[in-house]
Amino acid sequence: MKKYLLLIVALLIILGIVFSHNKSVHFETTSFAEVKALAKKENKPIFITVCTQWCAACKKMKNTLYTEDVVADFCNSKFINYELDATKGVDKEFEKTGEISCYPNLMFMDTEGKIIHRACGAPVNTEEMMKLLNDVFIPEKTFGYYYYQYDKKIKDASFLFGYLPVLKKSNMPYEHVVTDYFKAQTDQQLTTRGNWEAIKSNCTDFKSREFIYVVNNLDTYKKLYTPDSVKIAMVNLIDQIIICKMVQSNKHVSGADLEFFRGLLHSLDKDIEEQALFMTDLYYLHKSKQRKEMFELIKERGDKYFEKIPDEEIVDAITEYCDDTVCLKLAANHYKIRMSKYVPDTKDEKKMRFMAGVSKDYTTVLIKLNRKNEAKKAIENSIAGYNLNLDDKLKYDEAIRLRDKINSMPD
Repeated sequence: MKKYLLLIVALLIILGIVFSHNKSVHFETTSFAEVKALAKKENKPIFITVCTQWCAACKKMKNTLYTEDVVADFCNSKFINYELDATKGVDKEFEKTGEISCYPNLMFMDTEGKIIHRACGAPVNTEEMMKLLNDVFIPEKTFGYYYYQYDKKIKDASFLFGYLPVLKKSNMPYEHVVTDYFKAQTDQQLTTRGNWEAIKSNCTDFKSREFIYVVNNLDTYKKLYTPDSVKIAMVNLIDQIIICKMVQSNKHVSGADLEFFRGLLHSLDKDIEEQALFMTDLYYLHKSKQRKEMFELIKERGDKYFEKIPDEEIVDAITEYCDDTVCLKLAANHYKIRMSKYVPDTKDEKKMRFMAGVSKDYTTVLIKLNRKNEAKKAIENSIAGYNLNLDDKLKYDEAIRLRDKINSMPD
């Protein structure tokens, strides 16, 4: 009898564990107008998750964070939860109130559809998710707190400094706030520790007052923060400006602006100047679709800065214009070095997807070099990486076609 009682107790414990973890966030999937009506009826704010069917982070959130008991209990009791699949189109009513800046896009609104808080991307763990949810009920920590007061506090440096990380976390434009913040600073204040950190983190415009000031006063910064640290900071800052101004921006940099930037770079240490000029020219040619000229630049100076060149730029330019064996071998060596730095880890999906892309590009170069056996090995690595995630179906199919091409090559 005692054995049976112990068995029953054990079963109850197991069932308790199983059923204590079967909760999930309940999401409405009706129209946004109906969701607002429900929110008004229950007097609750609205939590909106905007996702797509191809978004890996969205799927991960749905299968992990949204099934955590603490998250499910909080969301189901505090909010009306609304899931919007952008793959199927955006609700017209929602479109009037919510600007989608990324996927997953997490937004919180009041019963009228007025934004309270927002964040871009999936929280890394339950703790971060719960912080985001709790911050909705602490006004001074919300996006809305800053957004609706911005015009009134445009000259309040402390307020603007607090607004910057909120905008960045939301993946919303922040350059205008950076400009307003530095307007409120004197030249002397630009050298303080706080403002030096702010410049390094937020400056994205080579024509901005703060960047020009730093370039013209590098000796002052080196005395305050050591030459080596300033050198590293300037390399990263210039990379940041090039990426934001020449890659991510929809506006094309004019020839006059390019020459202005190049003129500023001449004030830097020689090694920083050379690297910055190369990257500036590379991205300018890429943005202006001068692909042949971009290839010639890579061929001429790329050996020194191959680690800095984005893989897709190398492979596109080389595939389209290069049949030069020396250059191809240089590219193959670059990819080999890149791949040697990463150890395959099937548990790290992001790393595997990155390696799949590098391996595929490496394969393209090896095919042009007629190195069949190495190409076979590289493409199998690519296929293995893409095979982990159905979101990469198109890239997976492309890798399969490359494998077929390799198999048809003569031995």
